[in-house]
Amino acid sequence: MAWVPKGKIPSGHQNDKVRKLTDISFAPFHSEKYRNKDRAIDQFDDLLGHHIVTLDAYQWFREGGWQDWHMLTSTADTSSTNWSCSVGHLTLNGIGIGLLPTYTPLYASEMKPLDIHVPSMEATLWMMSPEESAKDPAVRECLTVLGKLFNSADWMRPI
Repeated sequence: MAWVPKGKIPSGHQNDKVRKLTDISFAPFHSEKYRNKDRAIDQFDDLLGHHIVTLDAYQWFREGGWQDWHMLTSTADTSSTNWSCSVGHLTLNGIGIGLLPTYTPLYASEMKPLDIHVPSMEATLWMMSPEESAKDPAVRECLTVLGKLFNSADWMRPI
């Protein structure tokens, strides 16, 4: 599996078989436990006055709205982690506002997207397999099933 900026194809070996699974949209989320409610958030730039929770891997994404996110995290009070689940846990526990996939409320109903316009922040999830492995019928079937699953999932669409 690889995720890359939307519109890009992952790099790999020349003969690797790649299949796009889906585009994932991201948005800023907060939980009811977030303590800094005295500062209103009416627009994206208002996030500057809040603690931000982000994922180190987002640094790979540089196009579209990601530039706005990087500008924000370079000047705001920010916690950054290597693990996407940590972004979720920190946000859920009220540490700050976290950037998460838009499907987040499906597994954490306490998480609420901010009701503001945000720049488009998307990544594409790809499956990759070496050419020799892709010849195996079980691997081909796995690639096919996962491709159909992700492409039919309404939960992957923007909120």
